[in-house]
This record gives sequence, structure tokens and C-alpha cells, in this order.
Amino acid sequence: MLSYSSFLARPVAASFLLGLALVGCQSQSAQTTTSAPATTTAAAPSANAPTITASNISKYLRAVSSDDMLGRKPFTIGEERSTTYLADEFKRLGLQPGPNGTYFQPVPLVEITGTPSPTLQIKGKGQNLSFQYKTDFVAFTQREQAQVNVTNSALVFAGYGVVAPEYG
Repeated sequence: MLSYSSFLARPVAASFLLGLALVGCQSQSAQTTTSAPATTTAAAPSANAPTITASNISKYLRAVSSDDMLGRKPFTIGEERSTTYLADEFKRLGLQPGPNGTYFQPVPLVEITGTPSPTLQIKGKGQNLSFQYKTDFVAFTQREQAQVNVTNSALVFAGYGVVAPEYG
């Protein structure tokens, strides 16, 4: 089970790769412009600054896409593994944590897992119909509620959702 802080911490792996790409875009010689005075001075890159190459970036891509990460789906052990890997790599590269003291930005997420009734009962005009879940009907919700009930509601047939002119 993931902790509440882990629940709120959602890494953005693309920002990691973007950061690596930006580090690689630095030139080895400092260039200055004379059109406007600079308000801040950028530090010159170190002579031993790492260079991004296809082989060293593929090392990171192989790691985050490996089967060991179990797909990286939020709220899973795969997410924990991938976020730990990214944080460890950020530390190893000497990157400083963000303003909140961590490498991750809090992004609240909600997971909705529907568990519809195994049967759907429709009653009307002297006829009762029973449908089996996943065989005869599917149901889901996007409401952030503990329970959603549909009882004694009006029913409207809206079509099958298939356009098949060959069936008239």
C-alpha cells in the first residue's frame, strides 16, 4: 500500500529527460551578447561536465522502461520503484531538490474502481429483463463518490454506438 505522501507525489519522468537534454545543450564555451546588459550571470560549464550521448541517455530509458518497473502505473509498486530510481539519479547527478525539499511535485490523483452489480434488472410494461455484467452490459462512473446507485430510473435506448450501414 502506498503512503499518503507517495499518493500525492507524482513524478514527471519527462521533466527528468528534459533536464538531461538541457544539460546536454550547454556549450563548452561561454558566449556573451552586447545588445542588453544581463541581470544575472550564468556559470560557465565545468570542463568535466557530462555530455549527453545516445548511449548514456539510452541507459536511463532502458532503466525506466524495464520490466522491473512493472509498468510504472500510479498507486503501484512499479510507481514506487520508478520514482525511487529517478530520485536516486537526481541525487547522483547532484541536482538539488525543489522548493518543497523533494524531487517530486505534489499532484493529487483519484483512482476510481467501479464494482457494478453482477446483474442489471429492468422492469417495465409487464416484462422483466435481467442482464449479466460484462456479457450483456458494462457500467462505470467518473463520480468521486463512495457509492453510486441507479434505482428506479428512466431508461432511454441511445443506439448501439456502432455505425454499420451494411446492417441497415
